[in-house]
Amino acid sequence: MRERAGERGAGRGAVPGVVAAVGCLVLAGCGAQPSGDVDERAATYEVEVVRASFPEQQRVSLTSDLVLTVRNRGDRDLPELAVTVWTGNAGVEAPKPEKPFSLPAADARAGDRAVAVWVPTPGFPKIRPAGAADDAALARRPDGGAEIAQTDTFAFGPLAAGATRTVVWRVTAVRAGRYRLNYAVAAGLAGRARAVDATGATPAGRLPVRITAAPSGCVVDDRGRTSGDCDD
Repeated sequence: MRERAGERGAGRGAVPGVVAAVGCLVLAGCGAQPSGDVDERAATYEVEVVRASFPEQQRVSLTSDLVLTVRNRGDRDLPELAVTVWTGNAGVEAPKPEKPFSLPAADARAGDRAVAVWVPTPGFPKIRPAGAADDAALARRPDGGAEIAQTDTFAFGPLAAGATRTVVWRVTAVRAGRYRLNYAVAAGLAGRARAVDATGATPAGRLPVRITAAPSGCVVDDRGRTSGDCDD
């Protein structure tokens, strides 16, 4: 399937809320807190999203990879590489504390219940080793590249000055329609370390996706499990 690079800089008006939300979640104790958070100092770190890819054309029942490659362009180590991911279906919506691959309740029009668009593969996201090929061997690596996952935010540990890291989410499409998968990168979890791109904005983007229905006879449940005739 064809991949499309993220529309970098798109929807940046919503991004500051992402960074604030990361800090609020950690300070409120919504998830595990890496020990470095307590000593996170206020500083700005130049970060570049080298690659942001997700197949633009997908189909219900098929699995795809969301791949982000991030480089620390500065001369100081990044305290914590954190990535927020959220889904929208009409432009870029402000992030909400929902499952990252589901429509927020307000968009799903289903009361307080989020509706899954993709179902994440257990054990993902993972960190892809430098120089590794884009193949199925990634699934056999130790579970979880992220140290923590707080609602729609994931942390991937410190990133040394000049270093590059690739993180991969593997998901199965379960809901047909047109969507935008949004991402934003932060330099820490306590809200004091700030990641910026070459323009001084938060590194962020959106990936437009069109998911078509599963073939006739294929049934996909809300956990991504298939039955019936789901072959290509």
